[in-house]
Formats: sequence, C-alpha cells, structure tokens
Amino acid sequence: RIRQLYLTVLSRYPSSKELSAVRKLVFEHRRTQLAQPGKQLQVALTESYEDVLWALLNSNEFKFVK
Repeated sequence: RIRQLYLTVLSRYPSSKELSAVRKLVFEHRRTQLAQPGKQLQVALTESYEDVLWALLNSNEFKFVK
C-alpha cells in the first residue's frame, strides 16, 4: 500500500529508506490507535494510510514538481 501511495502521488516508488521509515510510522500509528477503547484494526490501518497520503500530498516534492 505504501508503494502504491508513492506511485500514485509522486509517480515513483519509495526508496528503501523511505519505505522503512513509513512502515515504522504506520506500525506505530496503528499501535497507538489500537490502544484506544473500541478501535478496530481495519479502522486504525485506514487512518494510518490516510496520514501517509496526507503527508505525501503536503510534501515539497508533490507541491513543486507536479
């Protein structure tokens, strides 16, 4: 999913360093979200990927190159 988001927004795949960092952030966000009472796994994952999408859309690479 992370690769697909990068390809869709930035027209390129993430570097191995970017992929590793984003995977770590998604995992941490999901873990934090699941600590909330009543939060479901699929909702937490969806919110994590939405945050990645939002970050990519607000990146300088997207704003100034596209």
